[in-house]
Amino acid sequence: MFDDEMKSIFNIMIVFGLLLITSCTSKEKADIYSAYKPVLMDNSKITTDLFLLPAQDNKSITLMRQMGTYLLALDYGLGIHVIDVSNPDQPVKKSFYQIPACIDFEVKGNMIYANNYRDFITIDFNNINSPIITKRELNAFDITIKTMDGLTVHEKLKELPPNTTIISYEKI
Repeated sequence: MFDDEMKSIFNIMIVFGLLLITSCTSKEKADIYSAYKPVLMDNSKITTDLFLLPAQDNKSITLMRQMGTYLLALDYGLGIHVIDVSNPDQPVKKSFYQIPACIDFEVKGNMIYANNYRDFITIDFNNINSPIITKRELNAFDITIKTMDGLTVHEKLKELPPNTTIISYEKI
């Protein structure tokens, strides 16, 4: 999702942040920090990298909705897994619809209403193999992607490389 230089910079920031966390003395306030690190994406790709991919492994499922014979499972900040549950005893992962920074969605009929970072998008899933974005409302949300555990993210981990945005978090 981002180039090797950005990965290197961010990994250095993580190590520095972890060193700061572990260097607290007993006289300092002992904060409890999150066990997640940010997943970054180049700002220019957040609203352009929406597409159907082959089935993916789950990272952190936070929400599920049914659409006909499909179960749609939100992988926090990453997108929606499409699972065929026409045979409930043998669900089959069909695909993954990448929606960067998506933290919530709803289903009505074959339409999906979701956030794509700050934008509100409507996706037509009438053809499950070729979803189409039918509407985009720019800057509909004032949003900050938060960790799933609700704990504090160390300030050093919030210093992002230029032109990047946090789209999700992954467990450290």
